[in-house]
Amino acid sequence: MAYSFIASHVRYQTFHKIDPLFLALLLPIRIGEWYLLLRWVYGNFQLGRGTAGALIAGGVITSFVLDVVGIWALFVLPGGAWIC
Repeated sequence: MAYSFIASHVRYQTFHKIDPLFLALLLPIRIGEWYLLLRWVYGNFQLGRGTAGALIAGGVITSFVLDVVGIWALFVLPGGAWIC
């Protein structure tokens, strides 16, 4: 979904910067995704709050780093990108 938003801005040449509101609204979604993933994977184990928080923070940071790679690829790849 995030890529389709960015790709539509690139396609119509109105992409100057990523809207900070978009990233701010994406943050709680990412935190929820990683929380649910950890509950699903480590459901039977008791993780400490610090450990779970560190894993969620690492996952959120990884997600944003992968977004940077995807946005960079939109500019570098010839022919644009296919959004499913």
